[in-house]
Amino acid sequence: MIEKAKPDFIFSTIVGSSIVPFYRQYREFGFDSTEIPIVSSVTTELDIQAMGWEYGVGHYSLFPYFASIESEENHRFISLYRRKYGRNEAISANMEFTYTAIFLLAKALRECKEKSELKQLLLKQTFEAPQGTVYFDPTNQHLWQWPRIGRVEKNNQFKIIWSSDEPIRPDPWHSSFFESGDDRNILQKQVIDRIANQLSDGVVVLSAQGDVIYMNAVAQELIGHKGYPWFRLKETIFSSRELPKKERPLPGESDLFYLAHSIYRDSVHIGSIIFLKQKKHSHSIKTKPVYLPQFSKTIIGKDPRLLEQLEIAKIAAQTDGNVLLLGESGTGKDVFAKVIHENSPRKDQPFIIVNCATLSKELIASELFGYEEGAFTGAKKGGKIGAFEAANGGTLFLDEIGEMPLELQATLLRALEDKAITRVGGTKMIPVNTRVIAATNRNLKHEITYNGNFRSDLYYRLNV
Repeated sequence: MIEKAKPDFIFSTIVGSSIVPFYRQYREFGFDSTEIPIVSSVTTELDIQAMGWEYGVGHYSLFPYFASIESEENHRFISLYRRKYGRNEAISANMEFTYTAIFLLAKALRECKEKSELKQLLLKQTFEAPQGTVYFDPTNQHLWQWPRIGRVEKNNQFKIIWSSDEPIRPDPWHSSFFESGDDRNILQKQVIDRIANQLSDGVVVLSAQGDVIYMNAVAQELIGHKGYPWFRLKETIFSSRELPKKERPLPGESDLFYLAHSIYRDSVHIGSIIFLKQKKHSHSIKTKPVYLPQFSKTIIGKDPRLLEQLEIAKIAAQTDGNVLLLGESGTGKDVFAKVIHENSPRKDQPFIIVNCATLSKELIASELFGYEEGAFTGAKKGGKIGAFEAANGGTLFLDEIGEMPLELQATLLRALEDKAITRVGGTKMIPVNTRVIAATNRNLKHEITYNGNFRSDLYYRLNV
């Protein structure tokens, strides 16, 4: 594919333990970084050190911080780090981010008299960080940072080939995109339009002056075609300083309710987003239970949040990607998994359930991947197929995926990537066409970041 497309570069978002083998295989397959470099917003000095400079040289990364920054603060930071941890350890952007965050938090805590003051004190903090001066943005509550592009050199360091003259504010969707007509903003409008038209609510965007600058298809269907007097909406929304936090009847429309949210940039009000609901979908109106035959005969509900989640499940059902369901115990994650399967092209194929929490560490591998005859004491004659093979062509539901042993997660990741499994005690790769839906009540991001109990690359492979 790469040879055929001949791209100028490859943008990679591969994370975790997959980074090193990806770069190594890229070089071993004969690709030259001087002709088609890899550009990553994830790969750091630590990864380059792990893979060896010969695999990383010539490739690029995008970060606010590189250890090669020439500044007094960075030299001091590196000196302190080396004194504490030794000279052989690579220093990366993740370390600088952590250092900066802890410093800012500690500074705010020293000034804080009451816990309620902490947030406001954080918003006022600035810091001469190793990457340059950083400070909190009061609107988005994230740091302004310095974008840079680095190229890997033979010393395992990045040579900075471009650096911004000033930090960039944390405003990924640029609040002013409605006001501009350049190509990037036109693209952003199209993306917003695609997202807004997936919602069951009507969406209307007003400027600070109350002019309508966007309506999704549902809003146009609800009131647009009636020639709604928008000045009524404007007067209602801007008549009071505080926007309503609960749905209100839309003036002149007895069956419609609205909820408004203000948009601010640098503490200046630049517009509002209005969500429109029909009366039967409003939280404040009593409704009869809604029967949902298009999903499952066992699902009856009326809560708008349930209906919205079922709509998302319906969308997920039409794709073939893996799905990760997150929620507290008893919230019906297994029901949603069945909903997705029943409404997918795989609905006439097997739906196999494996609860990772109920199986012992020794048994879970054989349950998932099967085993060959003689693989272990007590193995059945002729072996046994596992859940992946049993679900071939259909769906495998891995409940309580957060309980899966760390060492088995690598095997599961390989099965998802290769679409093939190897039975316990066997050597033959067996192709499988199995869609995986996983569920857990654990906070997997917390497990990845703080406890190290879940692989980040598996998380992103499941959370499609």
